[in-house]
Amino acid sequence: MFADLARAMASPELPAPVRAAIAQVMALRTPLDGPLTAETLMRAVAQSGLFLEAHLADGREPPPDLKAALLRLGASLAAARGGEAVAESPAKAPPPPPVRGAALTAQPAAATTLPVDAEAPEIVGRLQVAVDQAVARQTLHQLASAPDGQGGAWMFELPLATPQGTALAQFEVQRDGRQASGEFVPGWRLRFSIEVEPLGPVHVHLGLVGDRACVTVWAERAESLQPLRREAAALADALPAEVVIHAGAPQPPAPPPPGRFLDRTS
Repeated sequence: MFADLARAMASPELPAPVRAAIAQVMALRTPLDGPLTAETLMRAVAQSGLFLEAHLADGREPPPDLKAALLRLGASLAAARGGEAVAESPAKAPPPPPVRGAALTAQPAAATTLPVDAEAPEIVGRLQVAVDQAVARQTLHQLASAPDGQGGAWMFELPLATPQGTALAQFEVQRDGRQASGEFVPGWRLRFSIEVEPLGPVHVHLGLVGDRACVTVWAERAESLQPLRREAAALADALPAEVVIHAGAPQPPAPPPPGRFLDRTS
């Protein structure tokens, strides 16, 4: 979708409201061409779309929000089509739907699917399908983040602006608690997967209990191990934490039970 949006931005035939809505969506990507600070990541998570309804339910004005921007873009595309229904076209296999505790899936930057000579009606129709699917996937992340009696957890994806295009990193953040000397010590567990060049697929598990942290990193490309290990000592000092680098991918968890929701992202 992001690759198609970038291509569509260059089409002078698109209505101005559609181009403006596309620009709002593209502006919510997190750039990787500078240092990633804690504040940058906090802002990215806050505007990921995961908390839109929570802000609205509290009567608060939501911050810039990816789901809200996608909904505005979808409305602009529908208006440009005059309310005409759009037929969904076959697409490549989508990533698996988000399920708490399941393996995470990063999405690398992709090439646009829009033909070079595509005219405005075709562009609008294709974008409307892609945007509807993106909103559906965000809703699946929100459902996967709903309380289930096992503790709090949040699942979301962050769009990352890279030189190759827009990549998507998938995250799971979960409250954790462990017994230490007979006392319950609150903690956190964070998992994320990312696929950007030249590192390729990388998976990170981070655990934090009290003032102790542990980070485990897996790199699926053998040539990515050396640059990651060069940075391990600096990461260990900065947290501080124990940092371990492995080749391959994390052990896949047991298959989750069948869900009750329909995956409309494909």
